[in-house]
Amino acid sequence: MKALKIIGIIVVVLVAIYFAAVAFSPSEMHVSRSIVINANAGKVFKEVSNFKTDKHWSVWHQMDPNASHSYEGPTREVGFKESWSSEMREVGVGSREITELEKDKMIKMVMAFEGYDGKPTATYLLEPDGEGTKLTWKFDEEGLKGFGKIMSLMMKGSIDDAYKKSLDNLKTYIESKPDYAIEIDEVANEAIYYVGIKSEVPANDVKAIQTAFANAYGQMMMYLQAQGQSLSGMPLCVYHNVEGETIVMEPGLPIATKIEVDHDEIKMNEIASGKAVKGVHMGDYVKLGDSHNEIRKYLADNNLNVSGNPWEIFVTDPGQVTDTAQWRTEIFYPIN
Repeated sequence: MKALKIIGIIVVVLVAIYFAAVAFSPSEMHVSRSIVINANAGKVFKEVSNFKTDKHWSVWHQMDPNASHSYEGPTREVGFKESWSSEMREVGVGSREITELEKDKMIKMVMAFEGYDGKPTATYLLEPDGEGTKLTWKFDEEGLKGFGKIMSLMMKGSIDDAYKKSLDNLKTYIESKPDYAIEIDEVANEAIYYVGIKSEVPANDVKAIQTAFANAYGQMMMYLQAQGQSLSGMPLCVYHNVEGETIVMEPGLPIATKIEVDHDEIKMNEIASGKAVKGVHMGDYVKLGDSHNEIRKYLADNNLNVSGNPWEIFVTDPGQVTDTAQWRTEIFYPIN
């Protein structure tokens, strides 16, 4: 009986301590860490807005490299979401989703953790700092109740430590990355159906290349109009060979679905969906070769293997925009 009485007293004391801790613990939690990275805001924003690259610097990725990660929505846009699952308690099961975003300035995410009803937020804030960028990483949660208050006290120190180590890793990672003359990113490309005309032209004959484009687009446009077909996007070109003195290229016009094509030169074709390195060329088409070289440099720097033919999409209509500096061409290299 004496032992039971002692146990009862201990239980009462523990319960009292718990309720006291709950009563006097704050109902909100805030963590904030900052670091100055010797890079422009665009370069920093590119990394922190793409959850897929966190594996290079996040301590949570380093804790469990075998954790599963899945992604939904368009990269670097509101709605982009990462979900993860790990058997390690420190990593656990959860998700984060971008809810607010201002390019090169701010990203706000809502967090979710399995078995926890709270909805904390994490925020990246970017601001100029000399020739670099000050990046602040915040974790905020309000309206904490009951055990959530106790959990916040237990978690705050570990989150602060993880933020510091991750930001140190991120600084090293970004500052060690080479710079490129154009915007380059790794993307998931959707399938494109198109009609195309393949031709071979001398690599150094600009006039011959321009003539081949004009003739191909003219023939294909007339054919599609006769078939009652409309374009589903901007003109493109697939390059089957760019080595040596001759270029084998296939100017194409995208359409929504596959069709039967009965023509000696025009063929139905498809660019398969998958992963690709995408570069954005701004300017006259005669300088496209320089942008291709930048993408090839990126591929080599990141040990990426090209898995098919590259293609270009001519986003800007030269008939509508006369300033060549505003001409946008997107270049894609498919990768494994």
